[in-house]
Amino acid sequence: MGFKENLLQKIAIEKLAAQVLATVEPQADAAKFDKDAARRLIEMGGFHHLALKDRDLELYILEDKGKKKKIVVLDNGLAIYDTTIDDVAMRKSPTVKEMVNLRNARKILSDSDVRVSKRTDSVRTLKTIMVDRLDLTYTESDIDGIAYDGAAALESNDMDGVMESLALFSEILGFPEPPKIFRAAHHEIRGEVGKGSTGSIRLGPGFIYDRMRNTLKFIHFEDDLEHYMQILHGDASADAQGVEVFKHFKQLVLDRKPVLTDAA
Repeated sequence: MGFKENLLQKIAIEKLAAQVLATVEPQADAAKFDKDAARRLIEMGGFHHLALKDRDLELYILEDKGKKKKIVVLDNGLAIYDTTIDDVAMRKSPTVKEMVNLRNARKILSDSDVRVSKRTDSVRTLKTIMVDRLDLTYTESDIDGIAYDGAAALESNDMDGVMESLALFSEILGFPEPPKIFRAAHHEIRGEVGKGSTGSIRLGPGFIYDRMRNTLKFIHFEDDLEHYMQILHGDASADAQGVEVFKHFKQLVLDRKPVLTDAA
């Protein structure tokens, strides 16, 4: 896959990982574990799936080191083990015969000797493994292509195409969603947030995309909330608008040359 496809894959992995994380955090109810989302996340990595129907277990092999393997168990614990398949099967779903064996009983009661991680740590490990596999190096031509696609989508009223290009540039430039004070209904707004010259919150560089009107605005630096609201509602001019915004994105990337890695 090319850079654009790999970056879209990274965005999809991180979005799905965040969805799973919310259901395996320490305070999360075990009954709310999103097993389907966890399965989709793991399968995005192309890991070998092993269904042990007699044990009612689903395993995925993250790393095959011969007899010993790195294995994740698809349940609400999402534990990753460094041991054999048989050992995981016995510890997670023991038979009566296995449970009455004293040595096995100790293993069943405590898996800390072979467990690498669980729950949130395991989700982060899976995400890191999958993102690290992606080639996220890029050329000026790659950035040109994303800017061109975004501009073409904007001119043809293709909202999905515009949103895709904005998501890609937001990922490259590290534009987060801003605080609620900057948000507005039916708008995609992202950009760097920090302190302004007077200690107030500032936004910029960033963008405002009105999904209803298909209008796009670029903000270089804005720490005057009243003026920002005027820009948002069209009562004041932005630093750039329309297809010109994508030229600003491209220049920011070329000036900063950000390196894309896993956002842990």
